[in-house]
Amino acid sequence: MFEEVCLVIYLSKAAGKHQLSLGFFKLALDAGCENVQLLKDELKSYACRHNLGESAKEVFDDYGIQESIE
Repeated sequence: MFEEVCLVIYLSKAAGKHQLSLGFFKLALDAGCENVQLLKDELKSYACRHNLGESAKEVFDDYGIQESIE
């Protein structure tokens, strides 16, 4: 499932639909996607690369993700 989620996120990113990408990250986390830590790390990286700020902060807060990229 992780690979499929990444593909959909990539496609929405390519279209410049970052809110849609965040929605897919949330869907994957809600669905219990395997390798949750990798998904969370990718979300942090994605948010940083695209300067998503408050939009990403809401998702981080909802899913208990620390904002700092380690």
